[in-house]
Amino acid sequence: MVHVPSEFRGRRIVVVGDAMIDKSIRSGRSYHHQDEDLLVVSAYLENGFPGGASNIAANVSALGGEAVHLGVVGDDGDAAELRAALRRSGVGHILVADPSRPTTKKLRIYHGERPVVRVDTESTEPIGDLAARKLLAQCLGALDGASALVLSDYRKGVVTAPFTRSLLARARSLALPVIVDSKATNIGHFEGCTLFKANRHELEAVLRCELSHESGCGTAVKAISKILGGSMVVMTDGERGVLYLDSDGHCHRAFPPPGRTVTSVVGAGDTVTAVLALGIAVGMDMPDVADLALHAAAEAIASADTTAVRGHS
Repeated sequence: MVHVPSEFRGRRIVVVGDAMIDKSIRSGRSYHHQDEDLLVVSAYLENGFPGGASNIAANVSALGGEAVHLGVVGDDGDAAELRAALRRSGVGHILVADPSRPTTKKLRIYHGERPVVRVDTESTEPIGDLAARKLLAQCLGALDGASALVLSDYRKGVVTAPFTRSLLARARSLALPVIVDSKATNIGHFEGCTLFKANRHELEAVLRCELSHESGCGTAVKAISKILGGSMVVMTDGERGVLYLDSDGHCHRAFPPPGRTVTSVVGAGDTVTAVLALGIAVGMDMPDVADLALHAAAEAIASADTTAVRGHS
């Protein structure tokens, strides 16, 4: 649990993007099956948590905000399980069903506390025209009365360029801050967003270069900002915390709190995005937002599973 500003309470954050469910299977015993030449695990526990954009929404809710999550799912059991997980997390949601796609699922199998394999069920094709029109109409309506918009792009086909431009135009007309968390290598359609967040490897993929020195990282975030028309940029950087470019065009580095316990980094980036969205929505200064985001991420990485970090004010 982290201390958050009382202003977070009730702030309505609309989270649009790649809805998914993170599932884990725990095994305390495994053996090699001689006849089938397979590793057999004996499962004793299965859990499901909101993942991807859904995890950002769950974190917004846990931190005190009012989360509204919109995305696309399949017409399957995983969609039903995701909806139930979102309800348990206190997240309002509108998930458009597209029967031609599976619900995005990441299944991790653990032996003890160690993950041994991950199985992904997904489609990375752009969503169909009908689903896209339905989702866009719902998103445009959901922005009324919102404090901020988050676009979460895990490259699963939801956050397309035309869809993004329509949402950005609507957000601009409402003077809403827009926070983008993207794994895309082509980011031009996010031009005009308030803040763009990605990790070091994702920025390397965008710029097609290796960021091996601090000066190079600073140059990189400035280059990203230029592509986006002057947006603030946050680069998450593992144990080195975050490097961010503020609205004045200055680079700063913030470091994580000491004495962190790292159990799993799964979902920590989503936690950072949720804090950034709430912090910008209430007008926090970037140094304070970055510090709070790193403290929240430290809570997230102490858990083996995808976690929504709780806040208290």
